[in-house]
Amino acid sequence: MSSPPSTIPCAIRGNPVNILYNPTVGANIISSECVMQLFGDEPLVPTDKTFQTSSREFLEGVGILQHMSIRHKDIEAVLDFHVFDVQSFDLMIRHPIEKLLIDAPTQDKLDA
Repeated sequence: MSSPPSTIPCAIRGNPVNILYNPTVGANIISSECVMQLFGDEPLVPTDKTFQTSSREFLEGVGILQHMSIRHKDIEAVLDFHVFDVQSFDLMIRHPIEKLLIDAPTQDKLDA
């Protein structure tokens, strides 16, 4: 992660969370600890993805959490998240979600 992430306040299942936004990551990422706290025994889809941390360590993917609903103000997005045993953050999203959540149109529809 070469550019500093920004923070987007959101809610997941009614729980307030701060999501890191970094356009340089290749996928939406959630920590396995956060999955256990927010989703309990929600089934994960198997994955073979790895994640390289800022200290150059490679982490094996635990699975993919599909169709996760995230709310920022009055905007809702449904995303898939790759689950890793990462300790430095709970959630991180990639581009173009910041534009979807921050610069969303005010006329009840999103431009494709």
